[in-house]
Amino acid sequence: MKQSSAAAAVLDKPATKRGRKPAAPENNGDHDTAREDAISMFAPLLQIARSAVLEGKQLQIKPADFAAFKSFYNTDEIEELVIPKRTLARRTADKTPLTADETDKAIRLARIAVEADRVFGNSEKAGLWLRSANRALSGKSPMELLTTDTGSRIVEELLGQIEHGMFI
Repeated sequence: MKQSSAAAAVLDKPATKRGRKPAAPENNGDHDTAREDAISMFAPLLQIARSAVLEGKQLQIKPADFAAFKSFYNTDEIEELVIPKRTLARRTADKTPLTADETDKAIRLARIAVEADRVFGNSEKAGLWLRSANRALSGKSPMELLTTDTGSRIVEELLGQIEHGMFI
């Protein structure tokens, strides 16, 4: 896929927010520093979610399934967008699944990660784009919009525009 020079600049230069570099996912030794692609990490989860919805079942993610999320999103992002650390720790200890609302939020993050990975060609560029300020989003990073379904749809729409060469 050909990128405009503006898009290439966004991908090659780490953006800052309040003087900080964008947060990177934690490397706790479970995976090497070359990030796995989001498509392979999240595709099984998204397929299970799709099947559950089509069969009229309620999908609930187990805390153990969160390993894939920690490869793409850092702990602070997961806490802000899906579930607080202490709640996740408690659910892990009790082996209880996430609630339907938390599961929906987790699926939203997986869906966005897969789409960004597909558009940009790898997880590293996708992660950088998600964490960088974007003029098309009034200077906010796509990550900041992922707190709501509406914001997530705006991010997906922007990814579609980028995929089709409509750089704003």
